[in-house]
Amino acid sequence: SSNNDSSKIIGSRIFQYLKLNSKWNKNELSLVLEKDAGESFFKPGNLFKIGFQRNYKSVIKQLNIGAYSLQIGEGLVHSNSFYLGGNNSTSKILKINKSSSESNYQLGSCLILKKGIYKSIIGFAVNPRSGKLNNNSIESFIDDGVFDSKNRLNLHHSSWDANFVISNQLDFHKLTIALNSKKSNLSHSFTPEEKYYNKDYSLPKNFWNNSVSYNYFHPSFLSRGEIAFLNEKDWATTHFINILIDENLTFDFNYRYFSKGYKSLHSNTYKKHSKIQNEAGFYVGLIYNTYNLNIIGRFDYYKNTNPKYLMHMPSFGKTYNQLIRYRASDSLCFEIKYSFRLSQEELTDNNLDYQIRKSEHRLTSKIKFVLNEFWMISSRIGYNNILIQNSNNGYVVSQDLTYRKEKHKITLRIAIVNSDTWDNRFYIYENDMLHNFSNSVYYDNSSRFYLNYNYKINNKWQLWMKYGITSFENKTTIGSGKNKISGNKKSLLKWQVRFSF
Repeated sequence: SSNNDSSKIIGSRIFQYLKLNSKWNKNELSLVLEKDAGESFFKPGNLFKIGFQRNYKSVIKQLNIGAYSLQIGEGLVHSNSFYLGGNNSTSKILKINKSSSESNYQLGSCLILKKGIYKSIIGFAVNPRSGKLNNNSIESFIDDGVFDSKNRLNLHHSSWDANFVISNQLDFHKLTIALNSKKSNLSHSFTPEEKYYNKDYSLPKNFWNNSVSYNYFHPSFLSRGEIAFLNEKDWATTHFINILIDENLTFDFNYRYFSKGYKSLHSNTYKKHSKIQNEAGFYVGLIYNTYNLNIIGRFDYYKNTNPKYLMHMPSFGKTYNQLIRYRASDSLCFEIKYSFRLSQEELTDNNLDYQIRKSEHRLTSKIKFVLNEFWMISSRIGYNNILIQNSNNGYVVSQDLTYRKEKHKITLRIAIVNSDTWDNRFYIYENDMLHNFSNSVYYDNSSRFYLNYNYKINNKWQLWMKYGITSFENKTTIGSGKNKISGNKKSLLKWQVRFSF
C-alpha cells in the first residue's frame, strides 16, 4: 500500500519467513530470510542471516563465520543464556545463530582454541543497527526491526556497532576461571530519548569492558559469578549458588550489583529484562521435587538507587512466586501458580513527579487430563488484581483440546477474557510453527480461538498451519500506527512447510 495509506502499512500485512539449514560431516550452514508485516519485501531492513560453523579435533575446536551467538562469563561483558532453574552448557558457548530473532546475535567471525586446560575464545563482529539520527547522534537503538518514520522506512542500517571479544579460560576438573574482555565501537555516540531520565544510559563512541568470571561444579553444589569493570569507578557483579540439600530439595541464591554508570553492549545476565544497569538485588529460591510433586518458591528483591527508565527518582521492587504441580496419575496433572509483585510507578501532576506503589496479585490454576492415546484436554483459569491508584481485576478461562494420531497433531483453544485495563493482561503459551515461540497476550473483554495443525506428510515433507481470531466486545479499532485495523476482530493465518533432504 502507499505511504498515505491510513493504516500506515508500507508493505503488505503478510509475514514471510524462509530458513535453510544444512549439516554435513563437521560443518553446518544456515540461512534465514524474514519480512515482517508492514515491511516491503527484499528492501533494506528485512532480516537476513547467513552463518557457517565448522568443528575440529585439533587446537582449533570450532570456527564460526557470519551470524553466531556467543556466551561468556555471566553476561556482564557479553550475553549469556544462563537462567535460574536451567543450565548453561559449556558445549554451547559458541554456536551458529539460525533463529528468526532480529536481536542478540553477532555478524562476524569467532573461534575456540583449546590446548590442555587452556581455552581461548576470540571473536569480532560488525552489527548494523537502525535508528533515529539527530545532529549525528542516535536518539534510539532499534534491535528488533527497522525504524519506522511516519512516511517511509528511510533510515535502514543508519549506524553500526563493532565488537572485539576475547575470553581466556583455565578449565580444571571442577573449576573454570576466565578473564573476559570486550572492546566496543559505535558509529555514533548513543544519546537516549528523553524518557531515559538517567543520562548514565548514554554510550560513548568507544569503550572497553573487562571481567573475571568463575564456575565451580559439584554434583551437590554449583557456584558461578563474575565481576566486571568499565573504568575506574563503574563496575558490576553477579554471583549465584545452587545447593542440593538432599535428593529432593534444592536451594538457589543470587546476588547482583550494577553501578549506575556501568553498561555493556549485548550484555545479558539472568534477569527478566536482561538490562545490566543501575540495580542492586538478591534472589532466593527453594525447589522440592519428586515424581508426583513439584513445589517451587522464589523471592526476588531489587532497588534502583538512581533514576531509571520512566523514573525521575530511586525506586525498588520485590516479587514472590509459588508453584505447586501435582501428578495424580500418568494421565492426570494439577498445577497452581501464585505471583505477587510490589513495585513503584511514577505519575505526574501539574509538573510535579511523584511515586506510588503498584501491587500485583496473579493466580493461575491448570488441569491436564489425558483421555487416551489420542486425546488430551487442558483447562486453565487465571485471575489477577492490579492496584495502582484503583483496584483493577481480570480473569481468563481457556479450554484446550489436543488430538494426536500417527502423522497428525491438532490443538485448538477457546478462551474468554475479561480485564479492566491493559495492566490486567494475561500471557499464555500457544502452539505454533516450527522454530516459532508464541506467548500471546490476552486482554480487554474478548474471546480467543485458535487452531494449530501439524502433519508429517513423509520423511521429507512436513506441514504446519495455524489460524487464530480474537473478538473484542467494546472496540471499533484494534492496534495503533502501522498495525491499526478497523473493526472488533483480529485474525491471523500462518502456514509453514519444511523440506528435509
